[in-house]
Amino acid sequence: MDVYPPIPTSQSPLKLVLRPTLQRQCLVIGGSRLAAAIVRSVLAANAVVTLVSQRLCKELAVRSARGEVGWLERQFEERDLIEKDLVFVVDEDPTCIVERCRQSRIWVSAVRHPDLGDFSISHEPVSEQDDIPTLSEPSQPQAPSRTPSPAPPRLPGSLTLVGAGPGSPDLLTLKALTALKTADLVVSDRLVSPAITRLVTCPIQFARKVCGRAREAQDEIYKWTLNAVKEGKNVVRLKGGDPFVFGRGGEEVLFFRKCGVECVVVPGISSSLAAPLYAGIPVTHRGVADQVVIATGRKEDGSAPTYPPYHPQRTSVFLMAMGCIDRLSKTLVKDLGYPPECPVAVIEKATCEEQRVVKGTVESIAGLVSGLGITSHATLVVGGVVEALAPEEDEWSDERSSVTVDMDVDDTWSSATVVND
Repeated sequence: MDVYPPIPTSQSPLKLVLRPTLQRQCLVIGGSRLAAAIVRSVLAANAVVTLVSQRLCKELAVRSARGEVGWLERQFEERDLIEKDLVFVVDEDPTCIVERCRQSRIWVSAVRHPDLGDFSISHEPVSEQDDIPTLSEPSQPQAPSRTPSPAPPRLPGSLTLVGAGPGSPDLLTLKALTALKTADLVVSDRLVSPAITRLVTCPIQFARKVCGRAREAQDEIYKWTLNAVKEGKNVVRLKGGDPFVFGRGGEEVLFFRKCGVECVVVPGISSSLAAPLYAGIPVTHRGVADQVVIATGRKEDGSAPTYPPYHPQRTSVFLMAMGCIDRLSKTLVKDLGYPPECPVAVIEKATCEEQRVVKGTVESIAGLVSGLGITSHATLVVGGVVEALAPEEDEWSDERSSVTVDMDVDDTWSSATVVND
């Protein structure tokens, strides 16, 4: 019989090691010299630090001005826990904060009351002298540095870039819903579903993006957002689908970073995948398609991008293609090898109550879309998968190009009714 050593009756603490490669998001509640000692320790582990405090000691004031830490100049609020991995409570009563952290399953350290927290952290002893100069004091002359210029000072508010998904509020992620519920201001794209914007309880501003003034509207979005963040507000930038799938999310992250605002990005379900699913179209299917290409129908100036060439095992999904569908369909056949009879589906307002599915061919789809007045908020799917799950041939109209399908999105796609024009 194996004999194992007994478990000690005294409770021994576990050692917490922060791996420098993981870049943990840490919240430090406090601005004292003790908080500065904690910050030095976590920064040494390559953590990203946000401070919450109405006042900062000299060291933390300098670190904030250099962009080494973010600073929310106020008392702690529950929304500060969003996207955080570790929390250090230094200068506020830890009782309620510890409870909130545990409800959110976030590890918390009550630095001045270690028995209340989940872990403790070793740090340098706190000196009575704070020898780092204040912003108004000149620092000692130093040799010229070859390091890059410091980042711009962090602004006091916060910014979350949220993907609203394809349209149905049921498809919002929990993280997206939490961000909307805790925002002070939401700046929303015009095409975000009204069913989702109705969930917003704070003030909301809509981007006025229309044809011909996209650049002016984007500048307006930047202005609204930056002004609110400078005021210390928690701003949500709400975008349709997924922010990083033809949503200019990357451009906005880079812009705000230059202005001293680091975005938290919450992904959304892209209509490039959700729309076909709600139309009963699998974008991959054994023996039919083993690859998917997601493309845009047009560039920002309206010109044609490089469209994907035809491959019999490929599904091509096009976003923002309704305004150029005639040019697109002709280019696919003439220049890129798509058979004129290649199956095509257009899913309008996918996942919403008004969802409509139109099926045709590369050759016929432009005429169908024009006749039905579909101009935006639609996804174009091209390839054999369009018919992969279709009923048997004799259940469909002989004229495939004249078939439209109205979907009841409260039921599954298999309960769709077929309406012949």
